[in-house]
Amino acid sequence: MASEEFGDDFMVLKPHEGGSYDLVKLLFSRKTDENSFTDCPTGTHVNEFRRRRLIFISVVAQKMLLSMTKPMAWIGVVFEMWLNCSLSVLLLNLLKGKLVLPDSTSVTFRSTIGNIDKRVDLDKNILYGESRYYGALSIMASKLSYENEAFINNTVTNEWKVIFSIIYLLSIK
Repeated sequence: MASEEFGDDFMVLKPHEGGSYDLVKLLFSRKTDENSFTDCPTGTHVNEFRRRRLIFISVVAQKMLLSMTKPMAWIGVVFEMWLNCSLSVLLLNLLKGKLVLPDSTSVTFRSTIGNIDKRVDLDKNILYGESRYYGALSIMASKLSYENEAFINNTVTNEWKVIFSIIYLLSIK
């Protein structure tokens, strides 16, 4: 990275780069500009061991988090599937050997956020044109943005009774 982007004094940690040797070198060498884990201006030296230790701990913590991305993603998928089907039906089908997972592209499939707060209808007390209308619509649209395309289409057309403005945008191109 060019130092003009950040100024003259910066350090960016790159935990996905470097190996064990670079990790030890990061802790015991003052020349942080020569380390694979750091991006900083040439000539940057961290003289205090306490500061190098904090950088070392930061890189180790980031490497640990990076190593957990796939298992955590898998746990998230399993949790989301579990939320979208009845536990008793899931266990019964599992015992029968006919495990059927919910279709994540269906109209009824909800994200974890959607299962926490199941509301999809707009506040009937706030009418179109009122000052609070667009704020309330933005809140519901933000929550809805975590859902799949079929769920969004169904909610916007059947619950909110709104025609997509995308159709309009596509027609003017």
